[in-house]
Amino acid sequence: MPPLNSAITGYVAGNTLNVARIVSRIPTGRTLAKAWLTLKAKITDADPGALQKTITSTLTSSGQILDIGNGLGSYPVGTGSIVFILSIADTLTLGTLITYQYDIKFKMDNTDVSTLEFGPFILVPSVSTITV
Repeated sequence: MPPLNSAITGYVAGNTLNVARIVSRIPTGRTLAKAWLTLKAKITDADPGALQKTITSTLTSSGQILDIGNGLGSYPVGTGSIVFILSIADTLTLGTLITYQYDIKFKMDNTDVSTLEFGPFILVPSVSTITV
């Protein structure tokens, strides 16, 4: 499946941001094992870039693979779901009105890696200065 050219824009720096995605067309007999969300100021920047979140089926502060695609979760066989969590500190550190490039990649249980989507990522400044 070719990756989706998408955009993550309109979210506010200083807010928590959950980036949730559905992963479809998981090959028969395969399951999701790991996923990455990477943001870079320039595509040529070395990993981890400006921010990189790595998730598995265990919930962490970075997020979680919610459904590995085996049909035992919320979705039928061949469809999984993932969520990356960007904290208040993450979005503040990234800054505003800077165009980052991002991609979301995932790895199957057999080590095959695919890109789910890619594109620009832009945060806008907050109007208020309320903090937690």
